[in-house]
Amino acid sequence: MAKRIKPRDKRVKAQTRQRDRVKRRTRQVCQVMAALGLRDEFQKLGEPVHQIFRRIRLPAPSILVGGSAQSAPETKPIVIQTQRLLDRTTFKLESNGTTLSFTDFISYGLAWWLRFSRFEFPEVGYEDMDRFITLLGERTQQHIYGEVLNALSVMVGRLEETISDYSRLDKRLFYIEPVWEVPAGKLWTVRFALECHTATPKMEWVEGVRKPLYRCGSSFGMHLDWVSWSPEVFGVRNVDRRVPVYVDRHTLNRFRERMVVDPLDDTIEDYIWQSLREPVVVQQDGDTLLVECRVFDYKVGYFVVKVLGDKAVTMTFLFLTMDGTPEGNLLRRRLGINRHDKRYTEVDSLRTFLRSDIRHDPGLVRVFTECGCGDLFALAPGAKLDKSLRGTADDIRHYLGGKLSRLLTRIQQTPPVISNDPDEDDSEPSFESLKDSSLESSAAGSAIADAEPSAAADAECRTVAEVSLESPMDMEMPLSELPLEIAELSEPAHRATT
Repeated sequence: MAKRIKPRDKRVKAQTRQRDRVKRRTRQVCQVMAALGLRDEFQKLGEPVHQIFRRIRLPAPSILVGGSAQSAPETKPIVIQTQRLLDRTTFKLESNGTTLSFTDFISYGLAWWLRFSRFEFPEVGYEDMDRFITLLGERTQQHIYGEVLNALSVMVGRLEETISDYSRLDKRLFYIEPVWEVPAGKLWTVRFALECHTATPKMEWVEGVRKPLYRCGSSFGMHLDWVSWSPEVFGVRNVDRRVPVYVDRHTLNRFRERMVVDPLDDTIEDYIWQSLREPVVVQQDGDTLLVECRVFDYKVGYFVVKVLGDKAVTMTFLFLTMDGTPEGNLLRRRLGINRHDKRYTEVDSLRTFLRSDIRHDPGLVRVFTECGCGDLFALAPGAKLDKSLRGTADDIRHYLGGKLSRLLTRIQQTPPVISNDPDEDDSEPSFESLKDSSLESSAAGSAIADAEPSAAADAECRTVAEVSLESPMDMEMPLSELPLEIAELSEPAHRATT
């Protein structure tokens, strides 16, 4: 039988809750007053005035689930995390450098400014109070009204970082939209609407294969930002129409396979959008580009992008050490290891460089750094070592044998330099100097393939420049040299707007 709560106990609990509420709100009011530089003046006014300011408040900011996100399975955990973030986020006022809670800024600071903007703080005939109200009006105009965009920008940025964990280019993209409203009979309210864009693949024929293509985008600046490129990226000038960028499923699979270090790491995929949004093209052969992929400004690989009619499509993702990249080709030339060797030693994935003991081996670090892969070690210098990867450095040293020792000796004498200039004798294979190899595409066909050199080329230290790019079927296939017809684009780039 449930224990009956006595009326007196109910009253005591209600009184306790009320006292706690008063203490909490008093603390919030004092924090906002301190941020405005008026804490001492406010304390002198006494409890009756404090009570008035505690009551002048707006509802705390909250998360609103939009219609497009109602049925998404990720919505519930997103709402829980983002609401917790709203309650805990602080930011720095640009006007005076003080730190303030976002919730307090909206609930009290903005509420006071609204009262002043509507002249709802009349003179009371009490000199100290009138002087304080005048000061408060000036400070809220400067530090509250003038900081609204700054506060929203910080808050939306934090929320976007959280929802990006749940966004997938081939499933759903979540984004946040601020909502300013005054519900009927209620106070002015600030809420953030969680919206969702469900990915709809665009089926296209690519290299003889019908593939699903996904528009590349992400939540950015209170809306979905869709990636599109200026024709100047491809070397075409005086053309205004932008080229929408799509990502095919093969690229997504290879990126997830080679870049995800921890199965619970859901943030890495957002760097596809970040890298393609401001493309850094290192090589171009006709309508095919090699575009850098960066994480926190550290280069980790490349996207192979091809222009197909009125759109640009990523064909695959190459990790930094793989054949077909300037760094991977230099490793191949200096150490004599091909893509099968790299796959066997697992140096074709980020996990090996972040979680294995290879980063603690000075010799291996020197070799990879001299070949242009130093960013892989600098990306997360404090990454935790995975026990299952202990001994990886010894395994790689044993596999390379004398090649490593000879290379270290040569490095000490003449450090190698990466060059993308095809006119230099010591430059690495470029897109302009492709190896003349061809295989006919079958009905199942492949995109761009990882080319493997012949034994003769190995014996000659790869004097013939070549590029090898991976396809879903691991077949050799030369890059086609189709003309770039940017001037005939039929549709303008689409970019979401607020």
